[in-house]
Amino acid sequence: MFIKLDSGYKINEYQIMVDFIETIDNLEIKSNLQRLIQGKGAFRRFKNYCFNVNIIQDWYKFKEERYKQIAIEWCEQNDLKYK
Repeated sequence: MFIKLDSGYKINEYQIMVDFIETIDNLEIKSNLQRLIQGKGAFRRFKNYCFNVNIIQDWYKFKEERYKQIAIEWCEQNDLKYK
């Protein structure tokens, strides 16, 4: 059975990007990403740069794991079992 998160539940996509950037060891890439996520168009610039420096799969994996953590926390807070 699937339960949809209520519409009041917000996932902070920007914070997920910030957290991902903190995992980057390459200081040049890290610095560029920190700069690119400032202002309008941050998500597009972030994703394009990740693609250009060949870390896009790392980003997707990180984001997927974060969504999984968020879902687990939500289930636990609402006394729901999950697989």
